[in-house]
Amino acid sequence: MPPKLGKTKQFSAWRMALVKLLFFVVALTVSARLFYIQIIQHKQFVALAETQHWQHQKIPAQRGQILTSDYYPLATDQEAYDFFIITSEFKLKSDAELPVDKLVDLFIEGKVWKKDSVDERKKQLQNNLQDPQISWLLVEKQINLSLKDKIENLFNGIYFKRHNRREYPEGTLASHLLGFVGANTTGEDQGYFGLEGYYHADLAGKPGWVALEIDALGNPIPVGEYISNDPENGRDLILTINRDLQFVLEKKLETGVKQYGAKSGTFILASPFTGEILALANYPNFNPTTWAKDIISENDKDIFSNLAISQSFEPGSVLKTVIMAAALNENIVQPSSSFTCDGPLTIQGHQIKTWNNQYHGTETMAEILQHSCNVGAAWLSHEVGQEMYFKYLTAFKLGEKMGIDLEGEANGIVKPQTSWRQIDLATAAFGQGISVTPIQLVTIFSTIANNGVRANPFIVEKIIAENREIPLSPPKQERVLAEKTTFKLKRMLQDVVEKGEFKWFVKQAGLDKFAIAGKTGTAQIPRQGRYDPNKTNVTFVGFSPVNDPIFVLLVKLEEPSSSTYSAETAIPLWLEMARELIIYFGITPKQ
Repeated sequence: MPPKLGKTKQFSAWRMALVKLLFFVVALTVSARLFYIQIIQHKQFVALAETQHWQHQKIPAQRGQILTSDYYPLATDQEAYDFFIITSEFKLKSDAELPVDKLVDLFIEGKVWKKDSVDERKKQLQNNLQDPQISWLLVEKQINLSLKDKIENLFNGIYFKRHNRREYPEGTLASHLLGFVGANTTGEDQGYFGLEGYYHADLAGKPGWVALEIDALGNPIPVGEYISNDPENGRDLILTINRDLQFVLEKKLETGVKQYGAKSGTFILASPFTGEILALANYPNFNPTTWAKDIISENDKDIFSNLAISQSFEPGSVLKTVIMAAALNENIVQPSSSFTCDGPLTIQGHQIKTWNNQYHGTETMAEILQHSCNVGAAWLSHEVGQEMYFKYLTAFKLGEKMGIDLEGEANGIVKPQTSWRQIDLATAAFGQGISVTPIQLVTIFSTIANNGVRANPFIVEKIIAENREIPLSPPKQERVLAEKTTFKLKRMLQDVVEKGEFKWFVKQAGLDKFAIAGKTGTAQIPRQGRYDPNKTNVTFVGFSPVNDPIFVLLVKLEEPSSSTYSAETAIPLWLEMARELIIYFGITPKQ
């Protein structure tokens, strides 16, 4: 019986169709995969290929210098190198000595390793070199060019990676002005605090890069392609800081803090007409080059804060100048106006007393400042009124930043006007219940010295970019007091120095022949809702000469232990500094 060919043909046709379908599915899958790789993932695979064929290296930009007003560098970049050893190849070019011993000698000579830690570090280095699991070793970071050259001349099996190292040639000088450079979370250089933080974008510049074509082993191809992009170096900063005065006054501050047993000390020297800061420092200070080594505990980080701009404190009687300025400017009183101070003043159940419990009967407004009378200041505040007093607090920018070009400035603390009671108004008149920063106090007195015009403080005068000096526009100046008001107030503040409680100190310092104006502040420190009678912040702010002031100087001591009074601590230190300034500026005795 003949075979049934029809079914066989049908089966073959079905099988052929299935094979074609499979080929079609496979072709479609391969095409889709190729489309995905070549089109959708094109960029990723190009990047992967480049990483296999190209080696990219960052070229660091040189950080801008920070220079004093006479162009002396306070911060600059130097070449530095990370030093690596290839353990299997490490040896002296001359086998006369053991390589580790010679290397250690170089580290000691170059002051990279301290003698008291040499034995331990040498042993660790030897162990690492003998460890078969270690093929290369980072030995030391950021060694200088001189030491690098010595190592290169003596050893095989070494290599270096270049960095720029931030250096501060003057050590601790102006450390709180400068801040420092450290590493951020990605390992990049970052400016912290002071000018390094505030002007980081200008100082840092933009890094460049170089791309080299490499072979399969990762080695550069001698005739391969080479692409580079040069770095843009950072801009230089020219400061308003006078290096000579910065140095002299810092030494005086350190001596004063130690002599009076203070927790800390601050000074600010300013030009009242421009707002330029001529010198500024705190003590204790730090070395910006070795800042990381100065941190032993978490509390040590407080040393980096610039107290001159970041520390808010109740200023005490120095703030009587503001309430007096408001009363004079509004023609509420004149310097000769009087009131009767015959005992404590009671407001809302609170007694306000004088600082020494002495009451002087009838006093003029000038004598309120001379005697630093709390009762008189409280009485005057209610003559001025809360709304008017707030107007002047706002005009002097208390409770807000002055806008100085340094990182870390604080606002100070002024409660909202709506929350003030009568007692708050009274105590704020003599500097309690209100907090300010030293830079705010300096600006208040600069405004008085500048005939009522507030010149906000600043540090950087010029920026150098592409070898061209670019002067920065100084902060906008605003009138706060009438000129006739400041004429009266200057004389009253001069009487504080010449007739007030500390006139003996002025004479002892030999400065009674010079026209000096100023005001003290002795403020008890609030602790747990009450004032500690044994701890104070003491301040003196003054200027000279009175008619045409050249400088305004603030001195503040935190918790001096030798005395709680500014007349016995801040005043003598201020006078020590002022003597240097009078000589430097050639100020002549009053006629």
